[in-house]
Amino acid sequence: MITRYASIAIVTGLMFGAAALAQYPMPPDPNYGPAPGSMRFQDTDPGVTIGGTLIMGRAIDAAGNPIDESVEGIATYITHWGLEVGAPGVDDDNGNGDLGGDCKGFRDTNHITMVPAATLGGLDDNLLEMEIPQGTEIPTDAVYFVGHTIYSEGNLHNLNKCIQIPIENWVQ
Repeated sequence: MITRYASIAIVTGLMFGAAALAQYPMPPDPNYGPAPGSMRFQDTDPGVTIGGTLIMGRAIDAAGNPIDESVEGIATYITHWGLEVGAPGVDDDNGNGDLGGDCKGFRDTNHITMVPAATLGGLDDNLLEMEIPQGTEIPTDAVYFVGHTIYSEGNLHNLNKCIQIPIENWVQ
């Protein structure tokens, strides 16, 4: 039995998903995102805000090999705030993000960090370091860091191959 609340949530989710699809069309295949499982963050801000270095792996192909961003058309690596989806907590979030991709809680909530791919080192340097300034406030309802690539042609956000981790705020 679907309750009225669940019906509203389903319709709202479909509307957000359709809006995201229109605003963020997929890059053509093949397309690449950050290495799965490569994101990590340790909060070094002792207060209720956060700050520290966010690490994310560079884009890889299906075999796990690093790709050359300039050849494949990747312009930028970006991280966003990810919001709660489904019930409170992260247990039911898998596969429920916009576009049905790996982005669990992506909603266009402004970016946190961006790194132009052209500024990166050689292919042997497989990790990106992005600084989140000390004193950064976590938006209400944000529970994830969501990372993905942006393609130069058409400024396409690759939301199908996102990675994310829960935000863990260390308070002294």
